[in-house]
Amino acid sequence: TLDTLTLDTLTLDTLTLLLASSSTSPATASSSATAMTTKVARKEEATTSSSSSRPSLFDGLSSQQQRMLADFSKSGFDEHKYIEKVMRSGTNAAAQVLEDLAVIIQSISSAIHKHVGSHHGQLLRQAEHIRSVNTQLNQIRDRVRTLHSSFNNAKTQLYQPYNKLRVRVKQLEFLQSSNHLSAQTLRVVAKIQTLKAHIRSMEANMSGRDIVKAARLIRDIMQVMNETDLSGIVVIEEQKPFLEEATEKVGSLATKRFQKAVKQLNQTEIASTLQAFLFLGCLQNEVDKALHEVQRKAVSRVREALDVSRIGEAKSDKDIHSSGLEKRKNSPSNTESSPGRNKGKSITGQLRSALWKRLDVALQNIFDAGVSIYNLQQVLLKKKDMATYQSFLSVYLNDGDRERNDPKNDESAVNTQLAERQRTLLLMKMLHKPSLVSQFYRNVTEGVKKQLDVSYQASSFVRTVVVSEFPRLQHVFRSLLKRLKLATFPGSRVDLQRPQQLLPSAKQDQRKKATFWQNHELGLSTKRNKTDNYEVPEDAKGERKKDENDEQKFSEVERKIRVSWETDAARKHDQEKILKQLLGKYEIAYLKSIISKLNHPIKTMFASAGSGRFPSEPDAELFLNQMQNSLRGVKVSAPELQTQVANRVKQAINLLVASAEEHVDLKTSAKPIPRRNHHLYRCLAVVDGGLHALLRDCETTTESRTLKSLVARSIADTNAILLPEKAQMLLKQAKEATKALRVGLLDVLVGKAKQQILSLMMEIHTETFQRPQGSKTASKYMRRVQRWSETFARDTMSRYRIANPSPDVALEISQAFLEVSICVAKMFMLNASLISGLREDAKLAIASDIGQLEAVLHHLAPKEQYTTTPGCYTEIRQFKQTLFIDEKTMVEKAAGWQLNPVVVAQVLMSRMSNRSVPITCVPYKALRMSLGKYNRWLEQNENESILKRFKDLLEEIRKKIDVGRMSEASLEKANASLRLVETFIDASMK
Repeated sequence: TLDTLTLDTLTLDTLTLLLASSSTSPATASSSATAMTTKVARKEEATTSSSSSRPSLFDGLSSQQQRMLADFSKSGFDEHKYIEKVMRSGTNAAAQVLEDLAVIIQSISSAIHKHVGSHHGQLLRQAEHIRSVNTQLNQIRDRVRTLHSSFNNAKTQLYQPYNKLRVRVKQLEFLQSSNHLSAQTLRVVAKIQTLKAHIRSMEANMSGRDIVKAARLIRDIMQVMNETDLSGIVVIEEQKPFLEEATEKVGSLATKRFQKAVKQLNQTEIASTLQAFLFLGCLQNEVDKALHEVQRKAVSRVREALDVSRIGEAKSDKDIHSSGLEKRKNSPSNTESSPGRNKGKSITGQLRSALWKRLDVALQNIFDAGVSIYNLQQVLLKKKDMATYQSFLSVYLNDGDRERNDPKNDESAVNTQLAERQRTLLLMKMLHKPSLVSQFYRNVTEGVKKQLDVSYQASSFVRTVVVSEFPRLQHVFRSLLKRLKLATFPGSRVDLQRPQQLLPSAKQDQRKKATFWQNHELGLSTKRNKTDNYEVPEDAKGERKKDENDEQKFSEVERKIRVSWETDAARKHDQEKILKQLLGKYEIAYLKSIISKLNHPIKTMFASAGSGRFPSEPDAELFLNQMQNSLRGVKVSAPELQTQVANRVKQAINLLVASAEEHVDLKTSAKPIPRRNHHLYRCLAVVDGGLHALLRDCETTTESRTLKSLVARSIADTNAILLPEKAQMLLKQAKEATKALRVGLLDVLVGKAKQQILSLMMEIHTETFQRPQGSKTASKYMRRVQRWSETFARDTMSRYRIANPSPDVALEISQAFLEVSICVAKMFMLNASLISGLREDAKLAIASDIGQLEAVLHHLAPKEQYTTTPGCYTEIRQFKQTLFIDEKTMVEKAAGWQLNPVVVAQVLMSRMSNRSVPITCVPYKALRMSLGKYNRWLEQNENESILKRFKDLLEEIRKKIDVGRMSEASLEKANASLRLVETFIDASMK
């Protein structure tokens, strides 16, 4: 605190000197500053000396008192804690502390008195300096008042001419504004007068040129009125009703001419009306409105065509024409070759015919609408505004004028990155907008589908026609889509000459010229550009470069849009997908009706099977006719539908086969041949004949056919049903299923025939063979065989034959006869070879029976039917030779015969039985089997196992004769015979 007093003194001295120096001259101020510096230095020396001679507060205090003074001097000293501490120390300690505090206070008081006494003169001098400072402050305050008065005088002299200039500038602005309003008013009035003249001419001549000029004038007038606020001007306010009326009149006339031009495919008129719409600012709305109107009319025609209440009103083509559904001669669905056409004269037939005529006309209207939309799209792709070279396409895609919607012209788009992002989004929006043709396909498909569903649910008549004649419905829609695809794709008759690129530079030139004249009017500096024929402002260089980049982007997007729109319809025009979307529901219903119609004859066939009535040929013919009608109904349909119907036919045939399998008689023990099997076989044979005829017509031999043969075939087979390969494959699979069951039925027949043949041939062992005498050239058993063969061929197999069998059926029957013939020959040889001890007359009788047997074989399987003579004929003749040759010769010749080695072995063993070998060597006797059991054993085993068993049997016979009582010569003869047979068996087994 004592040191601060000196510092305050120095501060007051310094301030006094500074204030004094501010009121004197520079020289005086300099000398004053020097004096002040010297004085301050002196005072510092005095302060230092006084502080060195100043008594200390700790003088005369003990160490305990000094510590107490130090504690009290701390900034965070807490007296309450200190007192509490002292009180706890005890009464003596508290008294000592109070004494020490009294000493300390006394010491501090004496030090203060000494310090004040030693600085008394200095305090007086500080008081004198304060008075001088107050005097100087008053002088400064007076000088400031004088300076403020001088400033106010100067301000008054400067403000008066400035205010006059400001008033004159404001008056000039008002004058320029009034001049601009007058010029704009006169401009609007002049254009209105010109507009009135064009409207009168437009009403009189209905010229498209006048409509475009009137639209241009309306655009110019509205542009002037939007740029300049002309509200309140009497001349302008009086003309506003006329402008509204003129705008409405020009727009309505342009809309009428536009719709008419779209309908008539007049591209010139479409372009002129689009130009008018561009001037009126409603191009996109009018194009969308026209597209919607065309689609609405096309869909409404379908609704009217399917309206059953109106079908009765259309009694003739004239009535149809009067109702708005004009008959088109160029409609491909109006030809007589359309599938499912009802030619009857009944009321139902007439209603169906009227319905199909109306639907054909409605689909023709859809085709006309699609061509109109494509023509409009081509105009949008090609034409552009000749004043600004702005294409109609960019205007349509950009929802109006590009300049108005460009984000770079938006005042709110201050951020450059945000403006660039908005510009990119705009370009992407333009690029991903679908073409008019694609919109037409999508909307018309949805509308027609909705109308078909409504009519299908509301009218049972329409439901019946759509389901029963679905192939025709699919045919007319497929024909429509095909024609639309040909007419609405590049290269069609309404295709336009497309420019390779746009000309954005023309519009850039317009912008540059407008910028130049605007800067020229404003008085900005301009500079000639070498590449241009006009002057470009220096301030517009950066903006010009940016505009060129933007125009290049828009031009590139427009080029991509042209390519996209040209290929968009081709990419999205999936004919099968559209047909599936339109007619998928009715296709399912049609296929269900097909399977129901095919299953009904099958159920009828087997409905009375329990009572003994089995399927007959008329039943099979009925099923075959239904199958052919189902396939003939899709004769001109798409391969997919033909394949679906063929699959349903296959399912029905599989059902027929499964039902037939349930009624097949497989009892092999029954003596009479089952009757139900031949009914099933004939039924399946008729179905096979129909399938064979279908597949024969569908054979694809295009590579080997010539044009002449194609024409001849088309003339000869007008009713032929041509199916795709997949459908043919399905029918072939169904044909194979019927063939498998037929073969099974014939196997049952042949198996039972073999049992009968075996029983007949076993009678040969009871025959007493005698030389043929008189007319009896055959034995008793052979005559029974002949009668059985005649009965089998005449009665049994005739039940399995049909009038016109297919090659497969004829081959199966022939194969069955051949198997029976082979069985007859085989059973005869196997049983005849078991006879031992034949005399010459018996051999002659058997030879005669062999001749009769050949006649039986010829009756069953004539040799003329085969390119190669069946082996059974050769085997019978070779067996006949075994009757008249010895054993050694037989063994030698048997190596080159076709004769079964089992038969030869049996002949050899039967000959030596009880002759060269003294025991029985006949196989069935040596094996101790009955004839029936032995024959079954032969059927069940292969030749190799049979010959092996014969060899074992010969070993057993050899063992028996070795232990018997025989002479050496007889034993040698017996062994020789046994070795001969063993040699043949070994050779045959190799």
